[in-house]
Amino acid sequence: MREIEREEPFNAADPTEVEKQTKKAARFRNARAQVLTNLMSTVEGRAWVYDLLAFCDVFGNPFIQGSVDGTAFNLGQQNVGKMILDEINAAAPDRYIPMIREAKQRASND
Repeated sequence: MREIEREEPFNAADPTEVEKQTKKAARFRNARAQVLTNLMSTVEGRAWVYDLLAFCDVFGNPFIQGSVDGTAFNLGQQNVGKMILDEINAAAPDRYIPMIREAKQRASND
């Protein structure tokens, strides 16, 4: 499995290096968007993404009364979920509502 690419230092004063890094970043963003588009194109993929977002408590409240550490932990999870949600809304916004409808249908079937 390929590790998420990390930005490496480069000479920002060199237009050639800046262009190279800009193209590299665009390729990386496009690849991630394609993965999300593919996931969101199937019922099973949307179910997996919804479960991940629910696990990250994107649809809930991270606050735990009397537990600063627990709240901070939940906020961290929620931030990851929100990052994924932002990428979904950029890559496959038309698949978000079907994902929510399908999750509600699964919940009512249980």
